[in-house]
Amino acid sequence: MRESEPLEPGTVVRRLTAAIPDALSTMGEDLGDAGAGATVASAVRSAVLAEFRTRAQLAGRICEIDARLWEETGLSRTGRQAIDDHLTQLGLRRVTDPSAAPDLFVVTEGNGPVLELIRPAYRDEITGQTVLGGQLRRRESPPREQHDAASEEREQDTRSEAQ
Repeated sequence: MRESEPLEPGTVVRRLTAAIPDALSTMGEDLGDAGAGATVASAVRSAVLAEFRTRAQLAGRICEIDARLWEETGLSRTGRQAIDDHLTQLGLRRVTDPSAAPDLFVVTEGNGPVLELIRPAYRDEITGQTVLGGQLRRRESPPREQHDAASEEREQDTRSEAQ
């Protein structure tokens, strides 16, 4: 079950180290001297930080793969759904609407008043961190829409994602 507040390593470490003495005492164990308590707290801290690093690395790789496949027209609907399911299960959100979260996007090129999406942004909904920033291009006029089956499917996916 996910918490409403994003998780961050310091909070997790504080919660776990505060719970360790109670957990050990219910098991009939005693921390003994203060050095043993510090050793346990240090071990918990190291384990939590390692897990957060591992999660960040995995999230980054998954988001990079999704960003590369996002514009792929040859990817089947089943393949696209599988990737979307993995993102959801991992608590990762693909953002394709820059107006919904402008802080997740940077303009990387071009001139003009119209912004065109080059790459989606990705946010880790569990930690609240940006995993991969989105990229936008400035243009003088809106890009011509290609109305083939793949682009229509992407538009439908983007609309359903925003709901």
